[in-house]
Amino acid sequence: MGTKIGSPNADLLANVTLAQSRKAEQQLSSLKRLTDSTKDTSKVDRRQKIENAAEDFEALMLNEMLKSMWKTIPQDGMFSGGNEEAYYRDMLNQALAESISKQNSIGIKEVIVEDLEKREPK
Repeated sequence: MGTKIGSPNADLLANVTLAQSRKAEQQLSSLKRLTDSTKDTSKVDRRQKIENAAEDFEALMLNEMLKSMWKTIPQDGMFSGGNEEAYYRDMLNQALAESISKQNSIGIKEVIVEDLEKREPK
């Protein structure tokens, strides 16, 4: 018997999805705020802020890529974990995305940093 809408598992999954959406919005808005920020910060501080925002954005992109990859794997059958599996998979995706962007960047971060530094007035 499947999980019904309104059940604790479905509500938990909905709350996790909402929290992830809010985090993604915050990451995007932090990147936007960075590009609109004033010149009051030192060059080193600004560079660090640019790198942090770019790293967050890269993690967001990696998370979306991992979600798309999981959609290609059949989810039915005897070993399907249902909503609980989806919940923990989302947590795994987020942790993997953050780890990859911090330790082994795939290049998105560097491109963003380079582009934003070119736009910075001298």
